[in-house]
Amino acid sequence: MENNTFLLNKIPTNILLALKEKSNLGKNQLKMSHVLNCTYSYYLKIIQKLEERDFIIIQKFGRDKQVFLSKKGEELRGGIYKVLSLVGEEV
Repeated sequence: MENNTFLLNKIPTNILLALKEKSNLGKNQLKMSHVLNCTYSYYLKIIQKLEERDFIIIQKFGRDKQVFLSKKGEELRGGIYKVLSLVGEEV
């Protein structure tokens, strides 16, 4: 059941929404965990699941790892925006 509802949780959804579509600038993982107000270890667990499902791409630049949306992630992010707009939530 956890695999089916994973993306409906707050943190995975907020990670996808926090990443800009078609952005050349990735997001630093430590900064993202602070912005999302979750522990770094929990954030890494979520990121790993998103990467396994091909929603994000992680690239290493020196000592820094940056997170980017994949094509599949961009489509999912658009769907999340549509659902939130239908229920009247602001993004």
